[in-house]
Parts: sequence; C-alpha cells; structure tokens
Amino acid sequence: MTQPETVDSTFQAIIDNHLANINLVVSGSHIGMMRDMLREGNALYGRFSTVIQLKELSYRLAAAFYASKDAYDKIGFHGVFGGSPFVLEQLRDSESLRDNIIRTILNESNPVYLYASHFLMSDYARSVNSERIFATLGNGKKKYSDLENLLDVKKTGNLAKQLKALLELDMLSKNAPINRPGDAKKVMYEINDNLMRFYFTYVYKNQSALQMLGAEVFYDQYIAPTLTEYISRRFEELCRDYFSYLARQGKLPGIRHIGSFYYDDPATKSNGEFDIALDFGDTYTICEAKYFKKPIELDDIHREAGQIRGIKGIDITQIGFISASGFAQKEDGYLYYTGDDLYAD
Repeated sequence: MTQPETVDSTFQAIIDNHLANINLVVSGSHIGMMRDMLREGNALYGRFSTVIQLKELSYRLAAAFYASKDAYDKIGFHGVFGGSPFVLEQLRDSESLRDNIIRTILNESNPVYLYASHFLMSDYARSVNSERIFATLGNGKKKYSDLENLLDVKKTGNLAKQLKALLELDMLSKNAPINRPGDAKKVMYEINDNLMRFYFTYVYKNQSALQMLGAEVFYDQYIAPTLTEYISRRFEELCRDYFSYLARQGKLPGIRHIGSFYYDDPATKSNGEFDIALDFGDTYTICEAKYFKKPIELDDIHREAGQIRGIKGIDITQIGFISASGFAQKEDGYLYYTGDDLYAD
C-alpha cells in the first residue's frame, strides 16, 4: 500500500515542476490526514492557496430534505440524522421519523447504518479508543475527570491524547460556559454529529437486541420511551444555532457570545447550567427551550421564569422561551420564539 508521505511527495513534484495555468484540487474526507498536509514539515506545506473545510448542513438547510414536515418534526429529524447530505439523501419526506429511523439506522444493510458504524471499523478509530469514549458520552456531555472514572483509565495522560485526536477530527467538541471560559473544571466533552450521538445512545450497545427483536420492536422498546428527551437536548443546540444565525444577520445588536451559563447560588445552595444564554456584555438574556408536542401553557412559563429569577448574583435583562409547538398564551415581559420562527427566512 502506498504511504501518505509518498503521495504527498508526488503531489509536491507535480505542483513544483509541472503545473502551469492549472488549478489542482486535493480533496479528502479524513480530516486528520488533510490537516497533516498543512503542517510544517509536510511535503505540501505552503503550497495551498485556498483551504476549505466543508461542514455539515445547518439545521435550516437540512430541512429542505423533509420540507413537508412541520417545525416539531423538522427538529426531530435534525436531532436524529444531523446535517450530512449523504445521510439526508437516504430519508423519505413522506415517511414519519419513526419509519425513517427503522428503515435506515436500524437496518444493518442501509447506507445510513454503515455511515454511522464506518468510523469504528478503521484502524485509527481503534487506536484512539474511540468506541469506549463515544459509548460513554452518548447523548450527554462529560468532564475530563468523569470520563477518566467512567472509562476506568489510569491517569497517564493517554486519555488526553485520545480526546485531542478526536477533537482534531471534529468528532468531539470541548465547550465551557460562556461565563467561565478559563475554568478547566467546567469544560465538557460531547459528540458533535447528531447521527453518531443517536447511534451510540441507542444502537451500539444494544446490537444483539436489535438483531433478536427486529427493527420495529426494537424501536418501540429501546428508542420510543426516551426519544423525546434525546431530541430535547439536541433542540437546545439547535436554538443556540438559531441565535447565532440571528447575530450574523445583525438582528442581535450588542451580542458578544452565545452558549451555556454556569450558576452557583450560595443562598439556595444550588448550582447548574442554563443551556441557552446570550451575553450582551454586562447583562444576559436567558432562554429556555421546550420540545413539547403541544403549545406551552402560561403556568409553565411562570414556573420556569420564577426558577430563573430565584437565582442570585446574575444580571438577567430578559427571559425568553423557545417552544417547538408554540404557546397557548402569552403575556408581556418575556421573549417568545416558536418552532416556525426557527425556520423562517
């Protein structure tokens, strides 16, 4: 098999000695290998005039693949399948989320299942212990110390190297609350890709049950009871993306950062995180995202707002609510966003 270094040297010779009035495009899907070409010491270092890393489609663009769905279902589809065009092409707009899941990710011969499991089959993935890391993270987010304990690994620094490799591949992300950016103890690791999250939350550890029960029974017993909760966590990320979209459109003047917000209230002896916080410098807007099938009632708004206001030491200018299915009632004093707003032009 030809070594990567040999290929890079061959391209170097072509670029340096044979190109004239020709644009040479080098592309690849292995992010680590492509980034190696940009590093000093590589034969191709300094020879690229343009570097493009294509990201997956945003939730707004991905919705074109299931355009007939209402906002609630669009959120669900994105929460499960993510934004890879290859994956999205396998979906059927005429089918429900349940039927699409059964036909694709629960079918070992389907391209979507193969796409999700392909990374695990590579020698590189095995070398960085990715299976255990991904299975441990699932649909959640974990601190470094939590991963060490759950994976039962010795404190040798190997886990840090493994996580660094997966971060460089954009398979994982490392995030801290926007009000604690330098606090290493608040940094959380999580899986980037929604489909990979779904695979490791439901399929990876239950493959024998899938084979024994079949896709439909497996869905009803292993997925259906917690799918709404699974999508709810993905909905929070989608809402942060929405506010980022508004900021780029110039519709959030004065915005400095968007993310989660850590609070520690000595008065009530409570701590935790608001999942959606908009930083306007000296003040914050805190938003609650609700992935409910029915519109939110005013009593729910009052209860959530009371809990937010009850936390001391935070200068909150506004409180907002994002409801996938809208609101039964509204009253002045809050920001309101619906699922339809998230997809509006």
